[in-house]
Amino acid sequence: MKKDDPTIQRVRDARHQISAAVGHDPQKLVEYYQQRQQQNRQPVVSTPPVPAPATQDNAA
Repeated sequence: MKKDDPTIQRVRDARHQISAAVGHDPQKLVEYYQQRQQQNRQPVVSTPPVPAPATQDNAA
């Protein structure tokens, strides 16, 4: 990965803006992220169910 990757830079810029919005206070930053987590309880990415292991009863 390149050090000057534009996507990574956008993430860093967004994180800096969030930190600045709470005065760069670590406690307030944690509270902000905890609040966001509570607001967005739905997973962004879902994982498919894991199939049951094969047994002699259901083996083909």
